This record gives sequence, structure tokens and C-alpha cells, in this order.
Amino acid sequence: MTGATHRSLLVVVAVVLVAAALPAPARASLPTLAVGATTSASDTVGSGNTCAGFLDERTHLGNLGIRRVFASAGQLPPADALTCHNTYGGTLWYSFKTTCTPTAVASGGCDTQIQNIAAAMPAGSYLTYHHEPENDMTGVQFVAAFQHVYQVAKAANAAVNIVPIYMSYQWRPGSTHVTNNGTGGDDEIQDWIVPAAYADAYGLDLYWQASTRGSEPDDPVSVSADPRMIRWYNAFAALASR
Repeated sequence: MTGATHRSLLVVVAVVLVAAALPAPARASLPTLAVGATTSASDTVGSGNTCAGFLDERTHLGNLGIRRVFASAGQLPPADALTCHNTYGGTLWYSFKTTCTPTAVASGGCDTQIQNIAAAMPAGSYLTYHHEPENDMTGVQFVAAFQHVYQVAKAANAAVNIVPIYMSYQWRPGSTHVTNNGTGGDDEIQDWIVPAAYADAYGLDLYWQASTRGSEPDDPVSVSADPRMIRWYNAFAALASR
């Protein structure tokens, strides 16, 4: 994709399937999904976030099987995303937010939005509530909201995979948003982990071509050696092995 208002990113989403009994390795050895995420500057449908953009990514990056789509709060999956899924085999991974706060989501304040979004998702697609939540709420708030979203969405559409996606930057060693210092609070590692009964898998966003974001190196280490990935993966692999 070209132009000043949007950018094309390859997002590597590392998925730990909760059904697997996984060890907690010092260096992560990961199953991964390569996901094409063509986003606009404001993460809204249009301005580059199109199936055409995803198909163009395939010509440069190989046969990407999953298309990540981001949209405005409360918005249903757009027709363009459904066509890409049904016609071109670009399995839809839809990241959505609601118009409610996380606390209100947990108490049922946006159930109608969640139900409508889930019901519109194709079978075998992926659905994520509030991807990369670490900047916007505490771990306790996120887990409470996500558990409620999972229950409501699954009741509306049992054929959709519902997966939390975490932010690699905030899982870096020394992060103040995901802590592991034993002092309590609502942002310790364990506070961020959605229980396995309320997640079909777990994911972490890692970015290439990161200079436009200003938060990750342009020449990252391999996924298996990335300290953010190792810290996140070990936390969730330990959960899956219980």
C-alpha cells in the first residue's frame, strides 16, 4: 500500500492454544499465525483498511491466510471484510471495541453491541475485544470485561473463536503496565491473564517496520528470542500446562 494516510504492517500474532499442555521454555518456541493487517491512520474502515489492500499484501508477503480488521466502537464487521473471508479465503480476525467503559462491559452495559457483532461473524473467524488493552485499563478490569464478552459472544455465535490480544510493548521487562514485583495492585502478570475457560487461544501483537510507531526497533530479534515475547509466552504457557 502507498500513501501518507495509511501504512501496511505485517503483524505476527503468536497464538498459544489453551487445549495444549505446553512447557514454559526459557526461549519461546512458538506456533504462529502470519496475519495481514492493513490499517488506516485512525484504525477505521476505509482509507486503506480494505480487502484489496490485504490481497496486495499477499503479492508481497505470500499467501496470508488471516486478515486482521480494526473498526470504530460498536461497528459491525464491514461487508468488505465478510467478502474477503467468504470469497478470497482471508479468514476474518475482527478487533472491536464497544461504546462502554470496560467496567460497564463487565456489568452487561453493551451486551446488545457484543451480540450483534458476534452474530455477524462467519464460522471459523476470530473475534477480539479491545486488542492491546494494557494502555487503557488495569488487568483486573480487562479480565472482568473479557470474560463477560466471551460469554455473551459465544451465546450469540458458538462458531467464532474469541481470543484476547496483548501488546508486546507493555510486556517488555520493566514495564509499569504489566508488573511482576509482588507488590500487589491490579496490573501484576496474573491480573492480565484471562482464564482458559474464557479464551479459545491467546495472542500477542508484534510489529515489523516499527519506526513509524516509535516504540520497537526497526531490526527486531527473532520472535523466539524477543524478551517481550518470552515474558508473555512463559506466563501463558504456564497457564496452559495447568
